[in-house]
Amino acid sequence: MIWSHLKKFQLTENMRAKEDPQFSEFLLDLGDRKLQKETYGSVTLPRFLKTRLKLAEHPLEEIIAKLWP
Repeated sequence: MIWSHLKKFQLTENMRAKEDPQFSEFLLDLGDRKLQKETYGSVTLPRFLKTRLKLAEHPLEEIIAKLWP
């Protein structure tokens, strides 16, 4: 199997949280369970984390381009 040939890396620094105070605050609130609703523990994502995609011929490429411009 392929899994025995892979190396697992531990991330030690959240670069986005470091550069984006709004995202950092969202992560802290999420970790403190301040954002969870009573039913099912679901969380509504804030508007700044949402993006609209066009109906593209290659949606995966569009998602990648939006996430990593």
